[in-house]
Amino acid sequence: MTAQTKRAFTRTRHEVPIRYGYENTPRYFDSKMYNSSQGGMYFETDHALKLDSNINIAIENFSPVLSDRQVLKHCTVEVRWC
Repeated sequence: MTAQTKRAFTRTRHEVPIRYGYENTPRYFDSKMYNSSQGGMYFETDHALKLDSNINIAIENFSPVLSDRQVLKHCTVEVRWC
């Protein structure tokens, strides 16, 4: 079974610059988000993330036109897959 058939929510594809950092730390890193849905998002990093950790995501140049209501300008998320 592929990852796509396991998904509970439809993914919206887009390439959006983001910044991310571990919760309660001032350091953020540049990255790019490639898709998102009500249940999560996919982005690539140059640094390994710790599974089950909380990270802050900030979307650069946020435009509601790029996505549906599921994508926020800033949010805290749990790393569920690396």
